[in-house]
Amino acid sequence: MTGGIEEEMQLLRSKATELSLREDWKEYINLYTHLVSLCDHHHSPGSDAKLHKTLCLALSNRAEARSRLRDLSGALEDCDRVLEIDPTHLKALICKGKILLDLDRYTQASDCFQRALVYQGTGDLRTLLERCRRLEAQARTGALDISDWLLNGFGGNPPELAEYVGPVEVRRSGSGGRGLFATKSVEAGTPLVITRAIVIGRGILPEKAGGSGESARMVMWKDFVDKILYATEKCSRTLYLIYTLSAGDGEGDPGIPDMGLFTPEAAKESFFLENKEPDVDKILKVLDVNCLTEEAFSAKVLGKNSGYCGFGLWILPSFVNHSCSPNARRLHIGDRVVVHASRDVKAGEEITFAYFDVLSPLSKRREMSKRWQFYCHCERCRFEEKVLFAQEVREMEMALESGSDAGGVVARLEEGMRRWMVKGREKGFLRASFWTAYSGVYESEKLIRKWGRQVPAESMVAESVAEAVGGDERVLKVLLGRLKKKGGIGGSAGGGLEMEMAMRLGRGTYGKVAKKQDGDMWRKQRKTASFEFASKNLRDFSTKVFREYALKLSNILCQSSINNQDMDMQDLFMRMTLDSICKVGFGVEIGTLSPNLPDNSFAQAFDAANIIVTLRFIDPFWRIKRFLCTGSEALLEQSIKVVDEFTYDVIRKRKAEIERARASGIREIKHDILSRFIELGEEPDSGFSDEKSLRDVVLNFVIAGRDTTATTLSWFIYMVMTHPAVADKLYFELKAYEEVRAKEEKIELISYATNDVKSFRSRVDQFAELLNYDSLGRLVYLHACITETLRLYPAVPQDPKGILGDDVLPDGTQVKAGGMVTYVPYSMGRMEYNWGPDAASFRPERWFKNGMLQSASPFKFTAFQVQQMHSFLLMILES
Repeated sequence: MTGGIEEEMQLLRSKATELSLREDWKEYINLYTHLVSLCDHHHSPGSDAKLHKTLCLALSNRAEARSRLRDLSGALEDCDRVLEIDPTHLKALICKGKILLDLDRYTQASDCFQRALVYQGTGDLRTLLERCRRLEAQARTGALDISDWLLNGFGGNPPELAEYVGPVEVRRSGSGGRGLFATKSVEAGTPLVITRAIVIGRGILPEKAGGSGESARMVMWKDFVDKILYATEKCSRTLYLIYTLSAGDGEGDPGIPDMGLFTPEAAKESFFLENKEPDVDKILKVLDVNCLTEEAFSAKVLGKNSGYCGFGLWILPSFVNHSCSPNARRLHIGDRVVVHASRDVKAGEEITFAYFDVLSPLSKRREMSKRWQFYCHCERCRFEEKVLFAQEVREMEMALESGSDAGGVVARLEEGMRRWMVKGREKGFLRASFWTAYSGVYESEKLIRKWGRQVPAESMVAESVAEAVGGDERVLKVLLGRLKKKGGIGGSAGGGLEMEMAMRLGRGTYGKVAKKQDGDMWRKQRKTASFEFASKNLRDFSTKVFREYALKLSNILCQSSINNQDMDMQDLFMRMTLDSICKVGFGVEIGTLSPNLPDNSFAQAFDAANIIVTLRFIDPFWRIKRFLCTGSEALLEQSIKVVDEFTYDVIRKRKAEIERARASGIREIKHDILSRFIELGEEPDSGFSDEKSLRDVVLNFVIAGRDTTATTLSWFIYMVMTHPAVADKLYFELKAYEEVRAKEEKIELISYATNDVKSFRSRVDQFAELLNYDSLGRLVYLHACITETLRLYPAVPQDPKGILGDDVLPDGTQVKAGGMVTYVPYSMGRMEYNWGPDAASFRPERWFKNGMLQSASPFKFTAFQVQQMHSFLLMILES
């Protein structure tokens, strides 16, 4: 590269710096385009490294500027060209990753950031990578958390959401045209679609109606259209998506679009229009038919008043038709809209939401539909139009409009419905039409006292309205207001039921859902799992794993002894058992027992979830917290997400490993629990075919074994250390065991000195090699010490059980279905009539009779409920 060319390039770079400070990105792009042309002109396979570097930097800078102007296709082309020249170019990798993230292509973006991390492990890159993974998980599951935003009154920064297409597809609608339909049955609150707007127009209109207001609206509309046209020029996918929408009557049938179009990572480039000029007239017609207004509360996102106006184009939600009896609801969060089921939806049912306020009488709804230029033929409208008492209902409506007593209107309507024999959802339809009257009564103590029994309870009306028209904030507010007056859960008879109703209504309103577990499937899974846990392969694999991690713990303690360092034994045991049980359960290393004792997001989330669930037993308001997603319940939801993301990631990777091994003809047998149950899931009616069942099995194993083992080990060490005579007996038993096993294996024991770390560790390693499951049975005094520890300090000190059906206990106590009974192993292990006058003492010798180790009845020694789990956990502890 000659000196003159180099000087010209340096001058261009200097000018570009000035333009970036002024944020003149169009001129900045033009300047770098010239610089790229210069590089291309002098570029050849033999060009020097400096010219390569200049070209790559120019392309990556131009890519950043193009992304600022939303020319994402051009920006990606620049990044790809840089990475063809230099696959390790950090700036291009980061720029491409950010663009792909903006395009909702989370997996591809994650790959870019992962590659960039190899060359620069900064915190910002790790944050971007974590963000990608979180959004990718959300795009896969549809799970979202808007709790903080909701509790903030929809103020502040809205939560970041991923693009998600749930169990829906576009089909022909029975009412003509096309619609969005559920492909499977879903519960109220289930997310159906989460998608970003192509463009949103927002602004504040003058409060006074007139020419200025209309003029302001037209300015907003022109700006909105200009942005749409710019977006179609810069992105062929955007243009193609807009063309899938209806342009109104007489514009021909656009057909049924491929659902792959609406998932950014699944969309094929062959779908898109290449080098086709946008048809402005057609686009304008599409916008006129398909634009949606934002919900009223979205104005609060921007802190605006009632003059706020917001509208936009969201592609997939534009296929959703209106109904005055909708089964879905939309929430506008930032630039995205969340469409979720506002009540239970059956497979094959058309998804509908309200284009306007449906908690209003028929006449007002007709006015609104006329303004929207359509006629609603839903079940509710047909019912209210054709009933014989329509005129009487119209008179009540007029009385309410004229300012009559809301209580009188409600009483008259309720009496009328009894006379007209209106039942079921139809009663909910009429109550929804007169919601302003009902809410007016419930918000006035004076009207409630005046009309008394003639007005039905808030909970009854709220439930019927929600069943008829889905969830709504106004209905939810009335129900929560009642609960607040009654003192929350348990404030009076039926309070718990009303809280459950409020939670269901809340899920329909804000999309929160809690699925119930199938009891029969759980029992079937439990039976299969119990068989697998008792297998010899798992037993031998577990013994090897626990021995390996016991050695890691031994090395840490050895080092801390050398350094004269205090250690928290329970923390170490928690780390050891989590690492080892995750290895047995998942077949993966999580590394919390590494020498530097690092933190781990899965371990922290697992601990937090365990603690919060336990605290529910003493927190009477946890259901309210869960409903509002606040405090400890918000942390619980976040913790469960972290645990789920880790678990599902391991499951998918393990399935892929198994498939690759089969494809290559390799028969590799893995003995971790997850691998075993993946194989079992391939059998018909196994109950383990889906990822959720696999997650439940493995996590239940971790939950059952981790804390219980760690706490028992902690108490065991404490009891041995505080009873020197017991410690001496244990030492002599273990020493004798070591000598006998060494003779059996025909090996010579390594000599060691307590002040020689190397020889001491070698001897410990040798001792560990002599341990196996079968020979552990010889350590009878160790077994007695562990059993005695469990008698005094059971891992589960009290154990509540739910009652499935009415029953009578052996002592004559009657118990009712839905209640709970609790037994307390901690107390039972200290009862003198069971264990004698020294019941509170730690005495392992009590487990021997005539020199032989004896077991106790499981109804007397209740630390374990089943013998298989007893044996399994004893194996873990003794290892």
